[in-house]
Amino acid sequence: MTAKEYLSQLGVLNRKILHKKRELEEVRRETGINRNGGDESGKVQTSFTGPTGSQTESQAIRIAALREEISNGIVEYLEQKSLIIDQIHSLDDSLDIDILYRRYVQEERHFEKISLEMGYAYQYIINKHGDALKKFEKRFPEILEKDVIKSEDILK
Repeated sequence: MTAKEYLSQLGVLNRKILHKKRELEEVRRETGINRNGGDESGKVQTSFTGPTGSQTESQAIRIAALREEISNGIVEYLEQKSLIIDQIHSLDDSLDIDILYRRYVQEERHFEKISLEMGYAYQYIINKHGDALKKFEKRFPEILEKDVIKSEDILK
């Protein structure tokens, strides 16, 4: 795996968590359950029966499973984020650190924005990004030999 693939895992995990949250909201909408456990009329649910009385146990299980998947995904994301931040900060060049941090932790996708905010030419930031990735790979060859974290295993 390359340094770019390894560092990009944060974005992948973050998107999967967001997708699971959207899925949970969709299931809640379909079942008439709002975020606070009440139905759409504002009444608090004391059992898992929807406003029409047609809610099933499988829907309740699905909501609980989604909540657990999201929670587990967030924990994994935060742990991975902390690790990657520490690894990025172990590099010697502060410009390398800034570029990798902005690109992979803050998920700034546009080098134009990064170069403008940092006060460097666009092409210089592009080249420096490539150099920073090479330095990261040299610093952490053992990490990059491992497989990419299977985020689908985290958020099943």
